[in-house]
Amino acid sequence: MNTHSQLRDHEFKKGKFFSPFNKALGEKGKLQSWFHERLPEYMWIAIILETYGRKDGFNKMFQILKTLVELNPAVRRPSWFSILKLPEDEQLKFYGKLETTIDKHILSPLTIVHQHHEFPVFVDFFCNNSQTPKERTDIITNTMLKAAHHQSDFATDIRYIALMHQVFSGSLKLPKEVVEELIKYPELEHTAEEMHTIRPMIRSSEMSLKMMESMNLQGDTDDTPDEIMCSFWDVLSRCVECELFIIKREVEKSNTDMYVAHLQEIFRYLSELFTATKPLDAKMLVLLGIATYAYKRMHEVYAHDLYNSVCGRGAVRSIIECYIMLKYLLLIENDHKNIWEEYQYYGIGLTKLVVSRSRDSSSDLSNSHVDYRYLELLVNHYMDEEFINMDTSYFDKKNIREKAIAVDEKELFGLYYDYDSHFEHGLWGAIRESALVSCKSPAHQFHCVPDALAAQSLPSVWHDCKFVMGKILAFLDEQYFIPNKLLSKVQNA
Repeated sequence: MNTHSQLRDHEFKKGKFFSPFNKALGEKGKLQSWFHERLPEYMWIAIILETYGRKDGFNKMFQILKTLVELNPAVRRPSWFSILKLPEDEQLKFYGKLETTIDKHILSPLTIVHQHHEFPVFVDFFCNNSQTPKERTDIITNTMLKAAHHQSDFATDIRYIALMHQVFSGSLKLPKEVVEELIKYPELEHTAEEMHTIRPMIRSSEMSLKMMESMNLQGDTDDTPDEIMCSFWDVLSRCVECELFIIKREVEKSNTDMYVAHLQEIFRYLSELFTATKPLDAKMLVLLGIATYAYKRMHEVYAHDLYNSVCGRGAVRSIIECYIMLKYLLLIENDHKNIWEEYQYYGIGLTKLVVSRSRDSSSDLSNSHVDYRYLELLVNHYMDEEFINMDTSYFDKKNIREKAIAVDEKELFGLYYDYDSHFEHGLWGAIRESALVSCKSPAHQFHCVPDALAAQSLPSVWHDCKFVMGKILAFLDEQYFIPNKLLSKVQNA
């Protein structure tokens, strides 16, 4: 079941959507990451629970927590980082008590991340020299992987132990009925019906306590020492190699040859219709020009096998914008006497701006992909450029979103155009999806690696191209009555 909030649950203010959680948390709140910040502190608990199993692991941990509370009540949470910061004599007392409850070599894996030059008392006591570095890191990473998701059963067990330490130490006062629920937790299987209410209570309580500490609402705190946290991740990440997870999408299997062939028939028909019946009609020129540009973008996807590419997303975006512009120009036609000429000169004016900048530039533009001399001919094709203005604002002063809303295509904009724009502008979401490969190793915090070999592929854009092109063809059919035999071929393809 999807438990994420919906868009309507967010508050829109000054161009920004605020999530319900952040709104409730306010400015004092600080995001606390279970995996990045708290799990490393509780890895010793995780290893003990994983080694002894749930029932025996809980019993042993309860004994250990009572020992820790008796030894030093000032340790507010059972963070191993806090234990490593205890005076040497207190560490030795605790480790000695620990040894009577568990096999001390169980915690040997942690000696690879908390090293001798920093924590000699800990390493001398727990290190098992017969255990290889790889065996140690494997135990840590496998345990971390099992506990990585903050709502997993295993992670909840660990968080339960952290919460119960607060209860044992007396720093957390809970209502009697809540304590009764917590006492039942170790005896219940995770499949039990009661767990549906107990588990969320444990998770929210454990998270709230840490958040309250970070907000300094509980007075004296024992926040995780940043240097130990950084050292933990730094050492562990260098001991483990990346495990790259590369997504390879299926090659487009549609009969694209047939579809493009039939689509070409339609645009050939429309081109011949224009030259034979209305060769000087500005409206037909603009509408067919925009539609043909959309067709060419789609044809490039087909001709150059761009289905699963970043460039393919640019094509979808462009095709959508062409469709919206077609509908928008028709919508405002009656309010603008010369709308079809205005639209042409708006675009040519922007081309003139590019040409004008090239004249002012001192750079060598001879090898540029922009053919400035040809553009100059285009600018002066119908009118001397000295009579052409350059409007740098949106056409008709409305951006593409406003135009989409005006022509009842807001959803097309929101679900497709806006997403594809991320790729055109190089926004991080698009970069993350297309240019970075995921690493499966918890030791590397599931980080990303640049996709230097271009191995990652994206879902095919072909069906979305067809979807929007279908809208364009329907629009053109309303204006120029495309023969049904031509339309049916494309629809059947």
